[in-house]
Amino acid sequence: MQNYTNVCKKSKDFKAINPSMNPSSIPPGTHVAPLKLRDVSNLLSKHFGDDWMSLNTLSFYKNLTMAESEDDNPQDVCQNNDDESYLLQV
Repeated sequence: MQNYTNVCKKSKDFKAINPSMNPSSIPPGTHVAPLKLRDVSNLLSKHFGDDWMSLNTLSFYKNLTMAESEDDNPQDVCQNNDDESYLLQV
């Protein structure tokens, strides 16, 4: 049998948590640091197990990690950029 601990601050209880606060998206153009994404992914894996991406309630985090991993490929940007105005001139 597991021992469960309170996740709230001392003077707060679980009823104070707003259930309607379910994140759906972040504003476009907002960059999330790769280390933060890794930490969030590790925490979700520890709490919900390695198959946390299959849980519908965590779809926000799944979509966030998938979108950021697609955006963080600098080789694609460099190879696909044919516009010479971005070239650095020294």
